[in-house]
Amino acid sequence: MITHPDFTIVIPAAGSGDRLGLGPKAWLKLGEKSLLSCLVAKAKSITNSVIIAAPAGCSERLATLCPECLIVEGGATRQQTVKILAQACKSPWLMIQDAARPFVSTSLLRSVADATKVTGAAGAFLAPEVPVAIINKGLVTSQFPAGEVGIFQAPQGFSHHILEQSISAAEAGNWVAQSTIQLVLQAGYKVKSVPGEKTNIKLTTPADWLLAQSLGSLL
Repeated sequence: MITHPDFTIVIPAAGSGDRLGLGPKAWLKLGEKSLLSCLVAKAKSITNSVIIAAPAGCSERLATLCPECLIVEGGATRQQTVKILAQACKSPWLMIQDAARPFVSTSLLRSVADATKVTGAAGAFLAPEVPVAIINKGLVTSQFPAGEVGIFQAPQGFSHHILEQSISAAEAGNWVAQSTIQLVLQAGYKVKSVPGEKTNIKLTTPADWLLAQSLGSLL
């Protein structure tokens, strides 16, 4: 049953996958399963509106893989791709879930959608089990207890207005960030934290792909 019909889930899948070394992540499979198709199926339990950003020149191929989704061509960077996805979105709320995180649970997608409507922005953050150090030029300069920090994950949810304003502020200020939530925070908006999942790994390196082999049941 669709639980959040006023959301659009946007999936950046426009990267080349250089660090993973297996080509664009949009085409990755575990056995006979396409990771992206499995992620889309989870997204479809939240909303009927799903937009995917494809690698340059691959929109038609991706449309064949995910015919029930709107396909757009991504930008040269992730930040540019998120802007393109936001412009294509017509819903008042949207959620970013990376193609590189196909093992996310549907319950986490729903929890972030619920939390987004509280403050206008929310994201999944994994609680570390040990303290976190701030390191500058090889020296530890500060530390935070484990209970005071969280590791950025996805999904990340936003009101369309807050995301658009944050993107505009980033362009005006030449801000560049690894995570969209960083831009939203820098623009001065509050972000609600939702507990992340250890199995919600990001497929970035060959070591991540080895771990993914043991998580196939979560697809």
